Amino acid sequence: MTQRRRDNHSTEFGLWLRNQKHKIVICATCGNTSIVPLLNKPLRDNDPIDSKFGYVTTNIDYVWRNYRTKQWLYIEEKRRRGKMTFPQSQIFNIIHSIAKNDKNYCGFFLIQFENMTPDDGRMWINDKEQTKEYLLQLLTFEPNAFKPPNCSYPDWKKCQ
Repeated sequence: MTQRRRDNHSTEFGLWLRNQKHKIVICATCGNTSIVPLLNKPLRDNDPIDSKFGYVTTNIDYVWRNYRTKQWLYIEEKRRRGKMTFPQSQIFNIIHSIAKNDKNYCGFFLIQFENMTPDDGRMWINDKEQTKEYLLQLLTFEPNAFKPPNCSYPDWKKCQ
């Protein structure tokens, strides 16, 4: 079964999707689809898009880019030292394996905050405790931010 969000926020589309009270029905005879209203079950609890059929989704928190240098990276943010789910890490690995062929791509970075921001507690970037100064180096594409031991996910494990 699809894992429910533990917070009360999402994008407008995510909120809409979560709150739909319909089921998609495919006619066995003609193959046409219909949307049938249900009483109290959100769309994600119903066929055909439930995770029990293999469908998973995740959002990318940040795509960070310098439009002048064309350098870019993407970031997954977790508060209270949250962890990525297995399906989420699988999707990010796919994106990373494709993006690393772009010479301007600087990597994927998992940023975990002890609390909510770099200002209210400790911070880990790709499982290594880091400072706000390092975060700013990363966000300004300073070359040293991308050298071992500060490699991007999933390659950072090779650098430790």
